Amino acid sequence: MLKEEFSMETLNNMIAEMLIINLKNKYNARFF
Repeated sequence: MLKEEFSMETLNNMIAEMLIINLKNKYNARFF
């Protein structure tokens, strides 16, 4: 149970980081 919660949290963090990186790449492409 703890393992599943940890992997879910880790997965959510990874997805959030990917979304942030994608947003940064879009803004960089737009401004530069």
